[in-house]
Amino acid sequence: MTRRPVGSDIIEFLPATAELIICAFVLAVLLGLLLGAATALRWPGSGALRFVLIGGSSMPIFLAALLAILLFYKYFGVLPARGRSSFSDAPDGLTGSLLIDSLLAGRPSVFLDAVEHLILPMVCLSLVPAVAIGRSLRSSLLHTLRSDFIRTARVKGMTELHVVGKHALRNSVNSTLSIAGMQVAAMFGADIVLEMIFAWPGIGLYTAQALKVGDYTTIAGITLTLGAVYVLTNFLVDLGQAFADPRASDD
Repeated sequence: MTRRPVGSDIIEFLPATAELIICAFVLAVLLGLLLGAATALRWPGSGALRFVLIGGSSMPIFLAALLAILLFYKYFGVLPARGRSSFSDAPDGLTGSLLIDSLLAGRPSVFLDAVEHLILPMVCLSLVPAVAIGRSLRSSLLHTLRSDFIRTARVKGMTELHVVGKHALRNSVNSTLSIAGMQVAAMFGADIVLEMIFAWPGIGLYTAQALKVGDYTTIAGITLTLGAVYVLTNFLVDLGQAFADPRASDD
């Protein structure tokens, strides 16, 4: 379609998608941890947080994206809804990440503009994984908090924050890490629709354009690339499980 090698196109478009996926995944993990801990420990306001996140994740991603554009771009006018940057001369460094390259180039205005463009697609992409991670963590935490060693820690006079942070949370993240790794594949699938809506110049938009014209060589190259990324993600998840629970490395 572009009259260039598929590998060159993937190298050009992949960094934009990687930047979006990584930021959305980090946000999903943070929201999932907050949701799981808040609901398991029954913090004040946890019910409202659970309602907002589950309500947002129940909508199809294209509907959530369109509603976000209508609300924050059209009516309030506080966030952009198209592309990665408003600057025509945005730095294009070696990393391909506009956030990193703008900082390396010493241009904070470009960095802030890139963050504004990133907010809407990042939030829309993170809602479903956040709820999946939060549900898994909540279930594991509730089970762990009923364990004998947790009761022993409380009897010794440890604060609840110390008990949860040092003992309960670390023993509850094993299954949550597995769920988090699975969400990466789902995020790549949803990313195709999201990049079309927000005109995000990444692999998702590139894939949609290739599908439109039947460019199967490009589609095959993208499939192999995303498959390799998913394998790498699962490897990192296994390392994380071994770090969180040393017993897992003995299996």
